[in-house]
Amino acid sequence: MERVIKVNGQDTILKPSANFMFYYRNARLNGEEKPDFQMDLKQLAGMEKLQDEFGKIDSTNALDILQKTNIFEFSAIIRRMLWTFAYTANKSILPFEEWCDALQEYDAVQASKTVMELVNDNFFLMLGVAKPREVQSL
Repeated sequence: MERVIKVNGQDTILKPSANFMFYYRNARLNGEEKPDFQMDLKQLAGMEKLQDEFGKIDSTNALDILQKTNIFEFSAIIRRMLWTFAYTANKSILPFEEWCDALQEYDAVQASKTVMELVNDNFFLMLGVAKPREVQSL
């Protein structure tokens, strides 16, 4: 169930956990309210419907599309999930805010796909049931 992606040029292990929702609440900036995983998941689902809009970006409509898709919120949610799965695999990583400050490079497309796969894995882990084979093969 572990995945590995490159963050800042180094392999970073990501792992689901039954404690995911608890750890996710710690993925916040100083002064920021505790993130709500359920709400963030709903936002991601809504934003995924707008993904084809990104292919239409050019110099005349970039601002409109960025506002419509709220890419900044999308990337913030992905970073929260990425940190949470990395923290689950390695408790010695930097606290969320410091980790984000040190974040320089990662493949956002790969990260979002990997994070969503792990969210799926995590769902079954939190329920304490085996992941159905037809879901495993997706």
